[in-house]
Amino acid sequence: TQAPQCVIAQPCPVIVNYIQLYRPELIRHLAPVDSPMGHTVKMIRAHYPELADHRILIVSPCMAKAREFADQSVDALSIMVASIKQHLESTGVDLHVFPERPFDGPAPERGVCFPMPGGLLETLERELPGVKAHARQIEGTRVYPYLDSLSTTIAAGNAPLLIDCLNCEAGCIGGTGTTHFRNADIDGLERVIRRRRNATTAHYCAGGADGASTADSDGSAELRATIDAHWKRERYT
Repeated sequence: TQAPQCVIAQPCPVIVNYIQLYRPELIRHLAPVDSPMGHTVKMIRAHYPELADHRILIVSPCMAKAREFADQSVDALSIMVASIKQHLESTGVDLHVFPERPFDGPAPERGVCFPMPGGLLETLERELPGVKAHARQIEGTRVYPYLDSLSTTIAAGNAPLLIDCLNCEAGCIGGTGTTHFRNADIDGLERVIRRRRNATTAHYCAGGADGASTADSDGSAELRATIDAHWKRERYT
């Protein structure tokens, strides 16, 4: 298989739609995988048969997710974070009175950084150390002039191997479906994510959910076993 000249990461449906409509010559450079949410829906359907009769509800930070799901016939409902917040406020429900509980399922380790700017690259660093040196991270309005000239850059041999690009300036944590879309405090938003990242990393270093010691100091053996148990290439492409 020939190595790609350039791969455009495509978790962001706004960017995918832009390329499909205005830069179709770049479609062949889009990573041939599902978005993380589309991938998760397929994983649930494949590995949790006890949920076969359940509908899947995705609480999304993105207005464009509904279109993505419709276009790709994703078997899930999508509702925005901002809509959930509005509903809670209108019904007088205060989440702060409820105890904090962990998510069901395996802890994601540094994958919790995925929705913030550069989070894809930070996640990839575990599997491909040094990948940042061959990548371009770009967000917000700068993305589109960059994409408009990308074909020329690729033809000249100057394009990065990987482009980590998101439509929203603060990434998905400040997405159009959140209440932080025009929040300039990107550092404050990222601080919450990094605090959780440190906690999930500590989870694996301590031996994971059962507290057992791991053979490796960073818990990567347990993490790899979890990924391998849920991975099947043809399912997620």
